[in-house]
Amino acid sequence: MKPNESTPAGQGTAAAAARPAHSFAGFDTAIYPGDEKMRIWKASSPYSHTAYYLPSPGHLNASWVGVRERLEQMGWSFAVVYSGGEHDRGAENGTDAAARAEREGFPPGAVIFLDMEPLESIDSSVKDYVRGWFAEVLQAGYTPSLRCDAKHAIALREMALDNYPPAANAPLFWVRGGPAVFNRAASHPGDSGIPFAGLWQESAATLETHGGATMPAAANVASMENPSGLYVSVGTAAVLPAAARPLSPLERVNRVIQKHLHELMLKDVIQVRAGYRVAAGQPTGQPAIVVKVLDKNPNLPAGAQLPRSVEGFPVDVRQASPIEQIRVADPQSASALERAPEFETPTWEFEYGELAFSAQFLAKAVPTIPYQPASVPLDQVDSKLTINCHASPDCGWPNLKPFLEGTQERLTVGMYDIGSQHVIDTFKQSVQDKHLTMVLDSNPAGPNEHPLQKALEQELGAKFKFAWAPEATSRDITTAIFPNAYHIKVVVRDGKVMWLSSGNWMDSNQPDINPVQNAADRSQAGRRNREWHVIVDHEGLSSLYETYLEHDLKQALPLQRAGASFAAPAAGIELFVEEVDSDLEPAAALPRQFFKPFLLKDKQVRIQPLLTPDNYGPHILALIRSAKKKFYMQTQYVHAQQSSPQVLKSLVEAIQERIEAGVDVRIIVHEREARGDWIERLQTTGFDTSVFRVQPGIHNKGMVVDSKIAVVGSQNWSGDGVSRNRDASLILFNTQIARYFEKIFLHDWTRLARPYEHRPLRVLAAKPGEATPAGFRRITLADYLSE
Repeated sequence: MKPNESTPAGQGTAAAAARPAHSFAGFDTAIYPGDEKMRIWKASSPYSHTAYYLPSPGHLNASWVGVRERLEQMGWSFAVVYSGGEHDRGAENGTDAAARAEREGFPPGAVIFLDMEPLESIDSSVKDYVRGWFAEVLQAGYTPSLRCDAKHAIALREMALDNYPPAANAPLFWVRGGPAVFNRAASHPGDSGIPFAGLWQESAATLETHGGATMPAAANVASMENPSGLYVSVGTAAVLPAAARPLSPLERVNRVIQKHLHELMLKDVIQVRAGYRVAAGQPTGQPAIVVKVLDKNPNLPAGAQLPRSVEGFPVDVRQASPIEQIRVADPQSASALERAPEFETPTWEFEYGELAFSAQFLAKAVPTIPYQPASVPLDQVDSKLTINCHASPDCGWPNLKPFLEGTQERLTVGMYDIGSQHVIDTFKQSVQDKHLTMVLDSNPAGPNEHPLQKALEQELGAKFKFAWAPEATSRDITTAIFPNAYHIKVVVRDGKVMWLSSGNWMDSNQPDINPVQNAADRSQAGRRNREWHVIVDHEGLSSLYETYLEHDLKQALPLQRAGASFAAPAAGIELFVEEVDSDLEPAAALPRQFFKPFLLKDKQVRIQPLLTPDNYGPHILALIRSAKKKFYMQTQYVHAQQSSPQVLKSLVEAIQERIEAGVDVRIIVHEREARGDWIERLQTTGFDTSVFRVQPGIHNKGMVVDSKIAVVGSQNWSGDGVSRNRDASLILFNTQIARYFEKIFLHDWTRLARPYEHRPLRVLAAKPGEATPAGFRRITLADYLSE
């Protein structure tokens, strides 16, 4: 049935047809602010109802769980929200929404709003999702309704009412935005421009203070005082929670946090959450109240200190990371940084405070369109070929340099970052009078102003085909294909030979040193990254990757933005880093070794080409599951959590299965992981974190399986890295190659890495003009992140 057709009484919009005499104000804050603030706001704010978030695929934070009864006693009414998930799981999510509403004690007939606000476009999958979700919620005895952007309201209402039972409670429609100016005191839902709207919400959250209590809130006006109770009879008792299962350890911690949140939110506290205690740098697995502070100052007076424990749960006080501090002070700048997976922070189910609130103010990325692969299949290669295997800082540049200089006709390049002058100089000389095709991610200078781009345009003219990669953090494109990085590092020379690597063309990845041959260069190696590289002389494999790079260029060209303003994220931010003796050196005082290249010449080798978003996940999952004796991985990080794409969760689960099967599993990650929360986040999934070691300067993304198979490439283990960004790897089914890289891995494991310990540094965000405190050094954010 169309929205503009007449409907039976039961199916008409619940919003009054005529302009109501009065509207009821409500507010939405995604993270539960605590009982004390809610009590203060009920007495001093103009709001009668509050959004009540059920845990869902689009809103993992579970801080609202278990507070319905207390809020009702304060006098609050509700607009219950369930944030949608993947569009092929509508019925599954609808069943979940109804079950969670019942567990929270919401009675039959209560309105549950499916939150579709983040929706960018509408297609058939959205229709199937909405219909499936509506059907299951209705079947469970609740009233399915929608929250969406005003621009999508008419189309989504038509989908929702298609085949909707005429006698059922009419859905409510809660819209955001629109052409009119929102005024909490004077607006009515119909002022949104959507005549059937029952609620209208302002476009963005702002910080509001009532009765001295401040929190972020997005105000709305409704045609009814109790949106989710519209169809619930007065005096109807709330249903008892359906689930009789015992609370998990972290749920028990959460209940304690909810009761004592006002005691824990002291000055400089930006996050309180349920987590696990760390003792002497070691994760213990003991449930704890984790508290993040802006400055973990050991010299605070007794009255300003947090309790050591609350109701038997230890309080683990930690220094907030620089990104977390920036996120509180400047969420939009921080969000631009956090879109780079290496700087993202984990989400937590039971989280409170300014760090959680700041998510409501994060800057949005540019619009996206679906990725379309090239038409050429990524089939295995099994033939005679020559392959040069090598590593950095040992001999990366001594092998890349002659590869570039050997260009006869053309180079085809897909690269994340180029900034090293010696690489740029050789690169420019190598392509003189040649054809060059390039897709590049990073642009520090601004649209059409990158010095390398300008120089190549002038020197090569029509022989130069170039585009900035269509990734969503870029200021150089109008529309994105990849969510946050064109992270590939592949160069194809003359369509016959290819270089593929984990590392960029920066001094940290490709230093101009040769410590294998020059002892004088060895002192510099410790300040450079560990990378694995291969140069493969095989026309079929090289032309395959060249086809995909040319396809990337073709897709990117129509999406280029010209002349846009540019501001580097968090530009000019400085930090104070506490001066401490380094505790990140390996325990074993063994001398570092340097490894010569390994050349396998004219030998039969089987190779599986990998690309994301195309085929990385299934092949790597099968490879992990095939491990019988050993699985070694050296990677920058493992950023897996409940909200991660299933492919990443499956990869992590497969490693845990290998651990439980008795396989020798060893994982080396960057030392920065010892300062963050991601290892603890893995612990919440049951992963055995004892297999981790940390090492300075890890930028590699390599694996070795059973001393027979090696993986070399660029995929970081984030959700986007293994599934949605552009990255490239090779699986090399060759024992000699595998043993070469295994030897380097075991060297690093024994001599350069150390057991994982959580040891956050005391790092403070500098205020403008602030003097450097005693015992600290001043450093730019960019330099800190590159250390």
